[in-house]
Amino acid sequence: MVISVNLQARQFFDKSKDLLLANFDLKPDEDDIHSAAALASMLQHPDLAGIDYYVVAGAYGQQGGTYITSAVPGFYNSLFGTQNQKWTDAHNNWSASVTRVRDKVKSVLNAGGKVFVQEAGQSDFTYDLCQALLNDGVTAATIQSKIIVVQHSQWNEDQATQWKLNWVKNNTDYNKIDDGNSSNSTPGYNTSNTTWMNQAKAASNPNAASKSYWTQADQICDNWNASWENPNIAGGGVDFSDCSENWWIFNIGSDADNISKFWNRYVVNTPSSGGTDDISCNSLPSSIASSTTISVSVPYIASQSRDVVVEFWNNSWIATGSTTVGAGSGTATVIINLNSAPAVGSNYILKTSIRPVGATWQQNLDFCQINNLTVTNGGGNQAAYGGTPWSIPGRIEAQDYDMGGEGVAYHDTDATNNGGQYRTDGVDIENNGDSSGNFNIGWMNTGEWLEYTTNVNSTMNYHFYVRVSSINGNGQFKILVDGNDVSSTQSVPNTGGWQSYTTLTIPNVNLSSGQHVVRIEVVSGGMNLNFWSAWASPNARMLSENETKLSDELSQVTVYPMPLTHGDLTVQLHQNSNRQTQIALFSLDGRVLPIQYHEENAKIIITNASIPKGISLLRIGTDQNTQTIRVKK
Repeated sequence: MVISVNLQARQFFDKSKDLLLANFDLKPDEDDIHSAAALASMLQHPDLAGIDYYVVAGAYGQQGGTYITSAVPGFYNSLFGTQNQKWTDAHNNWSASVTRVRDKVKSVLNAGGKVFVQEAGQSDFTYDLCQALLNDGVTAATIQSKIIVVQHSQWNEDQATQWKLNWVKNNTDYNKIDDGNSSNSTPGYNTSNTTWMNQAKAASNPNAASKSYWTQADQICDNWNASWENPNIAGGGVDFSDCSENWWIFNIGSDADNISKFWNRYVVNTPSSGGTDDISCNSLPSSIASSTTISVSVPYIASQSRDVVVEFWNNSWIATGSTTVGAGSGTATVIINLNSAPAVGSNYILKTSIRPVGATWQQNLDFCQINNLTVTNGGGNQAAYGGTPWSIPGRIEAQDYDMGGEGVAYHDTDATNNGGQYRTDGVDIENNGDSSGNFNIGWMNTGEWLEYTTNVNSTMNYHFYVRVSSINGNGQFKILVDGNDVSSTQSVPNTGGWQSYTTLTIPNVNLSSGQHVVRIEVVSGGMNLNFWSAWASPNARMLSENETKLSDELSQVTVYPMPLTHGDLTVQLHQNSNRQTQIALFSLDGRVLPIQYHEENAKIIITNASIPKGISLLRIGTDQNTQTIRVKK
């Protein structure tokens, strides 16, 4: 069973900008020697060539045993490159290693990338890294959304400093996958079978780099006097179980879901020759209109004539399109023809690959995929997110903008969700550090906009409340309803931090009952948006189409004392009313506030302590009418 602490959709590695941080404890089990050789074999394959990575040796917690000090420098230099440039030895200098990795990680985060931590050890180093990032100005929300930790071993968790492990689980995107020592939902990269090591070291192995990696690994394990000797490795087998985390991080799936496939793909494969073959998923759409024809643009580099292939999936394969390109680089247009238009939804996948002409998926030279692709109504029609217009009065979360895609439901200046959360189109959604709401829109640039299809219940004046933040005070926005500017330009003050929010009020916007499209448009970049709401203006009367005045029951309601300077708040009802009366208290940003009250004859007595200081809105209603009263305490 896969255990995930954070209940959110899993994130996927973007080869163009994400970082693999491989943390090996190297204490005391030899499996880290084999896992490092396996990772190096993966990194020199066309699948992963050119990705950004950094390796930590000695990322251990509270366990005993000897550390492979003498073997590390030469071995890791040959696998990963120069020490302190591509890897660091935390065993010998923990503090300096934390600083080096902090600087590397911060540069990736600043460039819009994510960091996937291969926790082939304990979380102690990851905890210290996160604290160093926080101390250097990286926000908690960024760490929560963009540090993705992957752990496969219960033993590793047990040997960690528990309070550090618990912090990492609660403050990063922490993923506990099945143990990679046996086949389950992850590959079982651990066996006593001697076939694999013999193949790797054989003179006939055409992969000279992998042959060198595994020959060194075998010699180190033979010569090292381990405090605990791995029985499979001692018997000539292999144990690179920590690489089950790489299998998960890189979403390799059935291409290497057992040792045989891994060996054929990464260890005894014939290295590609004649140049680089590469495709990119950066230009793939995040949403498409439902149609029997799908057109996809795929950037590529080809060393010779190649097939560029795009597969369309949901839970299973649906259809495939391909085109043959010549040597060179460019953008291939691939057409996928379907028997019927796909249903509207967000479960779809585009899998893209470059192959020798006429080859199958087993001969992919490079591949990538887009997950959670949204299929919208045919023709890109705009529709409320979730299918039902948002009610006004009410509150709308910023991330729940309409469906319909770029230029229809929103406009964003790039095609990437820089926050990597909630939805997979081009809008930048991140985890929220505000006291209310789970997500916010960030990276809001001049000219961008979001639209929300709403249903206004009653014609009246509404106050709009917009929850925003800014670190520089440069952000500006305006609100449009059905294309009409109802707010003029609003300036967002410096709130002290991207996750420190304030609520701005746009008063007395008249809305007629029925469906309307509300647009939040960025006039000047430099702001975050958490949510917006629209509630009855404090002095507004909520009138149905056939009413021109309040009913007798509510026209005679009085509320005292006003302002509430002492005692409890009394709501005096109409003496002869035979209707059920309901009350509710709201903050100015639309949140329902809990209250304590009791009834005495025709009075409702609200406990003073239930009412917050400042301004709140008391809504009093019957089955026919509603009145909103401004309460000041």
